[in-house]
Amino acid sequence: SFAWLVLLDWMGRSGYFNLGNSNSLASMDISKAYTGLTDYHPTVVGTFTLLICFTAPLLFWLCTIVCIGRACLSDREGFFSGALVVASVLHSTIRSGCMLCFCIVTVAMKDHLFVWSVFAPKLLYEVMLFIVMVSAHASSLLLDLSLDVFAHRKHKAASP
Repeated sequence: SFAWLVLLDWMGRSGYFNLGNSNSLASMDISKAYTGLTDYHPTVVGTFTLLICFTAPLLFWLCTIVCIGRACLSDREGFFSGALVVASVLHSTIRSGCMLCFCIVTVAMKDHLFVWSVFAPKLLYEVMLFIVMVSAHASSLLLDLSLDVFAHRKHKAASP
């Protein structure tokens, strides 16, 4: 249900802060992204930093997929795909609403001194979280679609 989706989203957002992250760009710890690397690779370090920063929201998106899967386990075939699409759209809508609120606050208060030290970094985090989560939604939908196509081909080949 929608309440579970919002609850899991809030848990992911609280997990973001529980893992030591904050809304300040100065507190971003990039040393974890260099673990196991012998040379500097900007794409690898950037990807690791992004994954480390947004681990909790991604983990709770996977929990959302598991909850949808368990709820649809006994239901009719193909219901999981529809539920996953609805959850992806609702979750993207929640992320878009948060990002829109921060954009409005940043633009409305653009002449205030603390907007650029408080709301601009938060807006940057919201934009990056939106990009990461939409990418996670798209990849989970593509994986589900490919599994459906594979199952359909297997079922079609098994029937005479």
